[in-house]
Amino acid sequence: MTLVMAKLATLAGQVLANEGVRVAFGVVGNGNFLAVAGLIAGGTRYVAARHEGGAIAMADAYYRATGDVAVCTTTYGPGLTNAATGLAEAVKHRSGVLLLSGDQPTSGPRPIDIDQGAFAAALGAAQPIAALADRLGALLTTTVMVDGLYRGSPWCLGICGGFASPRAARIMGDADVIVAFGASLNDFTLHGGRLLDPGATLVQVGLDGAPAVSRVDLCVTGDAARVAGVLLEGVRARGLMASSWRDQVAADIGLVGWEHEPYDGASTASQIDPRSLSLALADLLPAKRTLVMDGGHFVGWPAYLLDCKVVPDVVARYLSDLGGHIRAGGA
Repeated sequence: MTLVMAKLATLAGQVLANEGVRVAFGVVGNGNFLAVAGLIAGGTRYVAARHEGGAIAMADAYYRATGDVAVCTTTYGPGLTNAATGLAEAVKHRSGVLLLSGDQPTSGPRPIDIDQGAFAAALGAAQPIAALADRLGALLTTTVMVDGLYRGSPWCLGICGGFASPRAARIMGDADVIVAFGASLNDFTLHGGRLLDPGATLVQVGLDGAPAVSRVDLCVTGDAARVAGVLLEGVRARGLMASSWRDQVAADIGLVGWEHEPYDGASTASQIDPRSLSLALADLLPAKRTLVMDGGHFVGWPAYLLDCKVVPDVVARYLSDLGGHIRAGGA
């Protein structure tokens, strides 16, 4: 395959694939998802494990059974240390196993390290954005970090991106204009470019002064609250008519939550399906709650089934990285 300009992690995965690595085993995290994407793009078969210990054991077993080099890939911190025991066994056997793990960023905070919800509330952006949406007849959606910011609005579709429910994603895909206030518009938010209609116009509002991604059609530099306020004044001054979109989706928008999506429960007498657990906790816990989660694949279930309201005295938090670093963020 032809190697194009890419981030180092993606390029590393592509090179390994080009060199003949046919199978990789692992657990995807923010430290290695680009490497996994590179491996898959290069033609390597990726086998997802539920735990890093299982991933390294599978890679070791694959080598012992076939004699071919296998890759095990994990994220950093506990993702890497979880593979330590299996890696030691592979080393003692002299197995041809390569452990590919990312490292945590060293150049400042990432978007997921920033409590965007608290920022939006503190800067007063939430209210003018909601008022603009009401005047235009538009729908609201947020990134996962600000989930719950518009929970009180009947016109909120929930999380935009990979965590969106199928019903919500279909509605988002019908939008012809999207105005993104303060969002980084990364692959998670745009679901790898698959979320929005290719013909839709994407407007980015922020302080960076440059489009976050090439998909952006128009970049507006400014404070989110002030830009929303100016736009609202302009709409009112011109007497623009509101869209009829809300009327068109009125029958569906009350069912966009994941709690309305059917699933085949996997609970047994001794085990409980994490989806069932998350839904039960959502009903049992008070509306004003603090949600603390460790890192790992299981956090996907409470992330979109056990919501937290973004209010001044409650901020959802999650626990990530070895050492117990608490970072504020929407669950």
